[in-house]
Amino acid sequence: MKEVVTPEDQDFMNDKYFRICDELLRLEVVKGHLNWSVSEVARASEVTRSLIYYYFGKSKEELLEEASRHMIHTIYGNSDNAHLGVENRCKKVVGFLRKNPNLFVYWYKNRGKDNSVGRLIEEKEERAFKVIKSYYPNLDETEIYIIQALQISAVAMQWDDETIERVFSKY
Repeated sequence: MKEVVTPEDQDFMNDKYFRICDELLRLEVVKGHLNWSVSEVARASEVTRSLIYYYFGKSKEELLEEASRHMIHTIYGNSDNAHLGVENRCKKVVGFLRKNPNLFVYWYKNRGKDNSVGRLIEEKEERAFKVIKSYYPNLDETEIYIIQALQISAVAMQWDDETIERVFSKY
């Protein structure tokens, strides 16, 4: 008989998954590239190593790649927040990154690098550019880059919702 997963179970697993990803990226930022152990991640995430291996794979590279993909996908958006618009999506990302400030450092360290994370960031930024252009079809390329820069500023400076609204109301 197939096990039934309730919404509460799904929320619990999503929380564990997020904690693992968050801790992996925190350790990657604090300790350096792959200078952490799966035991450290498990302990800090309050899960077992076997659960980490089950969801992420056996190698540290696989763990880091999956955590990177999940967290970067979360900040750049997905189908469930594509409808939010630039301003509301920015608020959501700032809120998310307040809970995980190491992700911004991780993004910064990998942006523009010729590695899997750098390429993923580049791909997501190109997609974000197109999304912004769809919201503001009358803006030229430079103006779209300005909006992207404003979003990065909002994240880096952790603007509050009122500031985000005030700044993006100009567009």
